[in-house]
Amino acid sequence: MVSIVSNCDLNQAKNLSELEKKIFNTSWDPSWIREKINNQNAIYWIKKENDEIVGYLAIQFTGEDIEILGLGVLQNYRSKGYASDMMVTMMDYLKQYNYNKIFLEVRDSNNVAKALYSKFNFNRSGTRLNYYKDENAALYETSINND
Repeated sequence: MVSIVSNCDLNQAKNLSELEKKIFNTSWDPSWIREKINNQNAIYWIKKENDEIVGYLAIQFTGEDIEILGLGVLQNYRSKGYASDMMVTMMDYLKQYNYNKIFLEVRDSNNVAKALYSKFNFNRSGTRLNYYKDENAALYETSINND
């Protein structure tokens, strides 16, 4: 089951930050995560297995648009559909609001993530050169109500 994090104390923010660091070797600062969630400027969805958080999807509100800040699943829990589950939950949640589009950046070499986003009707909209220290970012976007 995918659940939403609507209130966040510093301990939970640290857990989310540590999870992100395990997945990507980089993470948002826990105080930033806590502030964004509690001020309703961001939403985190989490996937748990046996009471362990094994995946997350984070978005940030940017005016009339949504930015995906991160989507990841721990290595041992990949290929189980967890990322897709979180994407479906997010898309369903956002359809009730009047946001225009969702956009994101992803490592240009991350073909698994790019295939996932394509499955959810995201289209490549550009490239950010040297966005990551060692690599370009592929920019993707989709309409919220694209059914």
